[in-house]
Amino acid sequence: MLRRTRYGGDVSALLAGLLLVPAFAPFAWFPLALLSPAWLFWLWQTVSPRRALWRGWLYGLGMFGGGVSWLHISLAQFGGIDLPLAIGLTALFIMILALYPALLGYLVQKYFADVGALRLLLVLPAAWVLFEWLRGWLFTGFPWLLLGYSQIDSPLAHLAPVVGVYGVSWAVALGAGGLCWGLHFPQRWRLVLAGQIVLWGGAALLGLVNWTQARDAPLTVALVQGNTSLEVKFMYEYADAIMDGYMDLSAPHLDADLVIWPETAVPRYLHEVKGFLNELASLRQTHQADFVLGIPVQDPQTADYHNAILVLSEQPAQLGVSLFELYSNSAGGFYPRPSGTTAFERGETSIGFVDLL
Repeated sequence: MLRRTRYGGDVSALLAGLLLVPAFAPFAWFPLALLSPAWLFWLWQTVSPRRALWRGWLYGLGMFGGGVSWLHISLAQFGGIDLPLAIGLTALFIMILALYPALLGYLVQKYFADVGALRLLLVLPAAWVLFEWLRGWLFTGFPWLLLGYSQIDSPLAHLAPVVGVYGVSWAVALGAGGLCWGLHFPQRWRLVLAGQIVLWGGAALLGLVNWTQARDAPLTVALVQGNTSLEVKFMYEYADAIMDGYMDLSAPHLDADLVIWPETAVPRYLHEVKGFLNELASLRQTHQADFVLGIPVQDPQTADYHNAILVLSEQPAQLGVSLFELYSNSAGGFYPRPSGTTAFERGETSIGFVDLL
């Protein structure tokens, strides 16, 4: 078998990582999220910790190479970085992310080398989720391609209201460990099948539970997206046209209870658009439609700036939001390059590499 040969198993690890990618949107082939880690767990058996480290890294290369390679487009097309450098930085980022499954394989193989129920049904699922959590938190985090996200269209999605995305990831990893256990111990297949039925069937039954209930009258909401080109969004000469565009798009929906504009829909600082906001507040009062919109704010004393949400409402507390700071993942969105020194050099990293001036 492939895993019995050194290089065949290495190639298999890379392919297993690639296999995970179509489990996520837009393909959403969620069973692959079960098969991919099960394949990796199988390849980790009967090898040295160093070999498990290597195969885990190769798995990560396939997983992240196929799943986050789009970053070079953001860096080159919108970040102003030369394409070869953008590709190089993206490749380096992928290689660093691949260290998470690599370390997972090394530690499990070093301290829990014996193949059995303890390793496959307890240690590996728990360790997988632990490393997912570390990846989503360490160094500001990059919580992409969590196993749980792949299950939004599967019965396991019904676990999410109870245990969250990491709990769903654990359930997927548990199912994968069960498959691997059944492969290693064929005489246990009936028990494995029963366990899978309990896991997936029990999750499906949770779908019968209504976790929320309506309170008061329904709230009608209009979501307005200006689809502003990122090349011009933060250019001063386009600001008025962008804001007027949002006003025009919102006009047909002022009969809604709540109109929501996206992050930094208003591409100027709060103190620079008081006239526009007064106009919007007057419109709100006339039509009784509340507004929630994204806008940057700047401290006039320290010149620090932050991404914020602004609520225009007579009773903002009822909406559950007010003017507050948001922290964005710099790898998950686009921020224009600052002129002069970088945001890191100025110590202003609350919204990433951004200079809205």
